[in-house]
Amino acid sequence: MTGPHSRRITATLLGGWVVLVLGFLFIPIAIILTYAFDTSPIQGWPIAGFTTHWFDDTWADEEIREAFLLSTEVALAATLLAVLLGSLAAFAVYRFAFFGKEVFSFLLILPIALPGIITGMALNS
Repeated sequence: MTGPHSRRITATLLGGWVVLVLGFLFIPIAIILTYAFDTSPIQGWPIAGFTTHWFDDTWADEEIREAFLLSTEVALAATLLAVLLGSLAAFAVYRFAFFGKEVFSFLLILPIALPGIITGMALNS
């Protein structure tokens, strides 16, 4: 059976699978975010109320604040370095002909494409 009916069933099943996988990935994050705003220090359901008190307490801790600022500095430095090296590499691949150009291009694209390829294989299997 390869008609439009079977294609519709396949699309529905695949869509349902995608919803399940995305739910598996994002529902725990939503639960953690919900508990971050809970007024009670003990986790329970339903949450007791809504507060931003825990964020104030966390930001008041000097070690956590320093760790956050260090992480931000490292992220900015890594971003600037990646933009610089990526721009230079893109310019070289676009502008010049050299031995191994295709392999170099492939190695530059691989970290970008690989997560999508793996996700596609997982969803298709």
